[in-house]
Amino acid sequence: MYELTIFDFLAALLWITIIGIYSYFHVHFKIKKKPQYKYYLYGLYAKIFGGICFGFIYAFYYEYTGDTFTYYRDIQKLTTFFYSEPINVIKTIFQEVDTFNPDTYHITSQIFFFRGADTFMVVRVCTIINFLGFNTYLGTTVILSYLSFLGIWKLFLLFESYYPEIRYKLAIAILYFPSVIFWGSGILKDSIVIGCMGFMLYYLNELILKGRISIVSWAILLSAIFITSQTKAYVIISLLPATALWIVPSMRKKIKNKAIKIFIAPVLIISSFFIAFLMINYFSSVFERFSIDNALDTAKVYQDWHYIDGDTERSGRGSSYTLGDYSPTIMSMISMIPAGINVALFRPYIWEIRNAVMAMAAFESLFVLILTLTTIIKTGIIQLLKTIISNPFIQMCVIFSLFFAFAVGFSSYNFGALVRYKIPCIPIYISALFILLHIKEKEKDKFIATNKTPFQK
Repeated sequence: MYELTIFDFLAALLWITIIGIYSYFHVHFKIKKKPQYKYYLYGLYAKIFGGICFGFIYAFYYEYTGDTFTYYRDIQKLTTFFYSEPINVIKTIFQEVDTFNPDTYHITSQIFFFRGADTFMVVRVCTIINFLGFNTYLGTTVILSYLSFLGIWKLFLLFESYYPEIRYKLAIAILYFPSVIFWGSGILKDSIVIGCMGFMLYYLNELILKGRISIVSWAILLSAIFITSQTKAYVIISLLPATALWIVPSMRKKIKNKAIKIFIAPVLIISSFFIAFLMINYFSSVFERFSIDNALDTAKVYQDWHYIDGDTERSGRGSSYTLGDYSPTIMSMISMIPAGINVALFRPYIWEIRNAVMAMAAFESLFVLILTLTTIIKTGIIQLLKTIISNPFIQMCVIFSLFFAFAVGFSSYNFGALVRYKIPCIPIYISALFILLHIKEKEKDKFIATNKTPFQK
């Protein structure tokens, strides 16, 4: 177990006070003209509370301190070295991982996560934050939770700008969903990635679709893309085709001239998919484990490790799951798509609960399943597909959610890991369901209004 000190609590209290006072006045001046800001403080407090609870559980409950405190030990080492060797620490932060430099080897040899670009990115980002957190775990957690919340808030503002009529439902999906709050607030890759994802989608909308050009916006967008590509490249890979199908049709609708619109449509679509293809290849070459062949082999290894062949059946380790036997081929992987999406969005089922973490995940999954079935039943399959195809924004949400859900469901094979890995798609998927139900309700109200009898009118 990791021992939290009195300085952790004092640093956390100080930063909660600073952030709380600033945010209170920030919201006070905004809320008069922007009613969506009434959800800001509740979302912020929930996020910070989730980060502190996450730290407490790993510090006081689990015997295994988890990646979060392993990250923090590396962060503390870099911080300590900085006071005596600032130049060498800066060199270490910008050094390519798993490489030798005689000036920094005495530092990098002590950094556990220097082996991988994805894990060392967390150390890089949080080391900078750690100075503000007074070299304490809880102080750094509070600041990271706040920064991650700012990205989540941008995601909420994006969805709310398209569908302000259901902002309270969008707040539930994006700001208040328990697993997203808990797993997306501690010192982990997940907190950084989900915040960056919110910034990416928001500023893509601002810069490209709204045309609000700003150097600061471009800097935030490019920084978010870079950090995410280094930390979890498969998030970028999942977003690329989805955002292309959102942005290209949206840009086409803005063109008034019919001739240009007809000509430019195939050009935009082909060029967007070509760019997406090149970027996917780029990320796959830079991060070789995300290539198709390696992904298949890795998933197979994970399944074989989590499930042991017995004399008559396969038995799982702990909170493991299986999608069934398959061979490491593309066709076999395609056949696993329904099972992969199902396990990520709707499992663990209630009868699969084995511990407290699985219990929370199971009840959330049950909620998502009920909401999905409600949307399908109320809307109807045909109308549902028509709405998705005709609405680029919803199309982006659904394609990203399903693609991402399959990717993590197919490769995790452990519910404890899956509940963390899937959080980037959960707010977007639930928001899409709320939007689809809202559109159906609007169509129903419009139908009733236009078919009233003279007496009813």
